[in-house]
Amino acid sequence: MKRVLSFAAVLGAVFASTDAMANSETFGNQGNLVIRTDTNIGGGMAPAAATNIGFGTTFDFGTTIFLAPAADYFVIKNLSVGAAVPFSVTIANNANTVNFGMLARVGYNVSFTDKMGIWPQAGLGFRYLSVPGGNDTAAQLKLAVPFMLHPADHFFLGLGPDFTSGFKTGYNNFGFNFIIGGYF
Repeated sequence: MKRVLSFAAVLGAVFASTDAMANSETFGNQGNLVIRTDTNIGGGMAPAAATNIGFGTTFDFGTTIFLAPAADYFVIKNLSVGAAVPFSVTIANNANTVNFGMLARVGYNVSFTDKMGIWPQAGLGFRYLSVPGGNDTAAQLKLAVPFMLHPADHFFLGLGPDFTSGFKTGYNNFGFNFIIGGYF
């Protein structure tokens, strides 16, 4: 009888540790460190000139290419804090712009299955903006809601809507954010 109980205890310990190991390898668990980069190709509005018409400023539509190496850490299950170094170039008819900045963000992972979910994120930071005829620094807000796919352990891809706004400069960028990264 002692052997049967001992065997049952060993089996229970093995299955419990296997379950704990599998759980620690799931995206969004406490202690996960995420290394990623974001890219964004979308439409943007950059100030074309300081010409006021009525209540606003005229804007010139353009294309923005965006890259942001980043790291995120899950402080508790599904809640992440992170930082990114965004860089973008907007090519427009009347005003090409270059942005560089630092961004702190929070996110919350919502898993639908072990292979897919969403990871909404909101961030605040600053950016340096270079436009023809001058430069500026401004606070910025970034919102993103990527749909996440986990095709392999510790690897993910994400795609979803993205919005970035400069509070002071009137710069807005909207498009789709593509994420590629890994976690451990």
